[in-house]
Amino acid sequence: FSDIANFTNSTSGLSPELLTEFVNKYLSEMTDIIQSHSGMIDKYEGDAIMALFGAPVSRLDHTKLACWAALDNLKKLTELNRYFKEAALPLIDIRIGINSGEMVVGNLGSNKVLSYTVMGEEVILANRLEGVNKFYGTKILISDSTFQGAKDFVEAREVDAIRAKGMKRAVRIYEVLARKGEAA
Repeated sequence: FSDIANFTNSTSGLSPELLTEFVNKYLSEMTDIIQSHSGMIDKYEGDAIMALFGAPVSRLDHTKLACWAALDNLKKLTELNRYFKEAALPLIDIRIGINSGEMVVGNLGSNKVLSYTVMGEEVILANRLEGVNKFYGTKILISDSTFQGAKDFVEAREVDAIRAKGMKRAVRIYEVLARKGEAA
């Protein structure tokens, strides 16, 4: 899950046309990066992006790919903010939450409208991690299960152990800082 921080306040003065251009530019750039790392866009919810890695085609390196996509999204955001500044558009920041685990994956919905998606406690945790970034002042938070799969490919620091809203178990969380060997 990724989301623009303070989106409503940042964009409140934009005309509908400028808001559409702004959001479409942002979503297009982020989507290209996610897809280049074998991610699948599940849905957009306003300025939020929900993406899947490791489905519908199983990949052993899905945790690495998700973390690398998140890092590349942040890198691209720096370029986008330069573009937004030149276009007199608001500068933005994003928060990203990533979790790995057993999820229900497939076509879900009504008997008339189906959507390929995921659901379950592990999906909820990923969503919660995106929001928890606000509390810690971080940009990318991952669960311990994601960290265990990606630790050979990313530089990360342990942040805390949390019990996210609605969760029965505590989970160790980590901030992803860089690709392995690339941290300052």
